[in-house]
Amino acid sequence: KLQAFLNYNEMPKLEDVFDQCLPEKQIFIVPAVRSDEVFRQDWLNQDYARKPIVENDHPFPTEKGDMVCSKTEAQQADYMFYHGYDYLYEKRLDLIDNGRPTWRYPDFTILDPVTREEVVFEHFGMVDDEGYQHSMFDKIRLYEENGYVIGQNFLFTFETAEHPFTMDQFIRILEARFPWKSR
Repeated sequence: KLQAFLNYNEMPKLEDVFDQCLPEKQIFIVPAVRSDEVFRQDWLNQDYARKPIVENDHPFPTEKGDMVCSKTEAQQADYMFYHGYDYLYEKRLDLIDNGRPTWRYPDFTILDPVTREEVVFEHFGMVDDEGYQHSMFDKIRLYEENGYVIGQNFLFTFETAEHPFTMDQFIRILEARFPWKSR
């Protein structure tokens, strides 16, 4: 029975069966489930609503080609790009607030390639500012009320003048959520 179990676990994943067929056969098959790579490419190439750009609001270029709002976001984007994390910048996230539709534009939406879930990532960069704090707490509340759980599908970093952002902090958060990735 143990050998039967082991043999069962060695079976290919359903989404990989199509890729193992000869190209001559693939033209006659509509896969029931997209392979991980096809899913990933479709996700990366999707058209999505982006945050409207205000002049001089996104002055920092990234290696992926995005223009981001801060030096910290550029560092985060470049790290993810060079370490194989798939992300979209400021992808619109539709939410419900007190029964009404609303939306936010998280800094990054990261694809979890194992579960195929989207993980929202925010960098809160001006926590010293009282008005910013109010906005930050409101955003965290809104995400939580819409099913986002800190450490699972909602990640964030923050900084203050006394506690500046460090890449080590960012890397630890990514590695805790995506343990199969390595430095």
